[in-house]
Amino acid sequence: MSTPTPPQLQTPPQPQPIPVRNPLTGAYDYSITPPSEQRIDASFASLRAAQVHWAAQPLAARIEVMQRWADALASCATALMEADATDTGWASISRASPSLVLGMLHDWCRIAPDVLASVQLEGDSRLHPTMHYRTQLVPYGVVAVISPWNAPL
Repeated sequence: MSTPTPPQLQTPPQPQPIPVRNPLTGAYDYSITPPSEQRIDASFASLRAAQVHWAAQPLAARIEVMQRWADALASCATALMEADATDTGWASISRASPSLVLGMLHDWCRIAPDVLASVQLEGDSRLHPTMHYRTQLVPYGVVAVISPWNAPL
């Protein structure tokens, strides 16, 4: 009688480079190599752990972080706006993006306390007097975003 052999663990295939076509010229002028499944898993685990910390922070602390991000973006906005964005075919939009994002960040930081306070509801239901409700705001967890190619910032 023979002893069964354990199944062989297979190494997942390594991601292959993906050629990127310039929409303006039609030429393939760049390539990207997607991260491995292991790297994605590790990144998401790190992001999920950071999100727990982020959610526990008071609003003022989160606004401060967003304002620091805006300050960092402002410090390099000129370089971003002057960067060669011709490969997207939408250079003017790409060049305007830093200013647009800065404006949105500053506006969100300014209005966040009032907006969030306005949705903090608590009370008894008029239809079911024995039912009590209370708004519970919870920041989103990890979210993957596919960004528009013409205004990546």
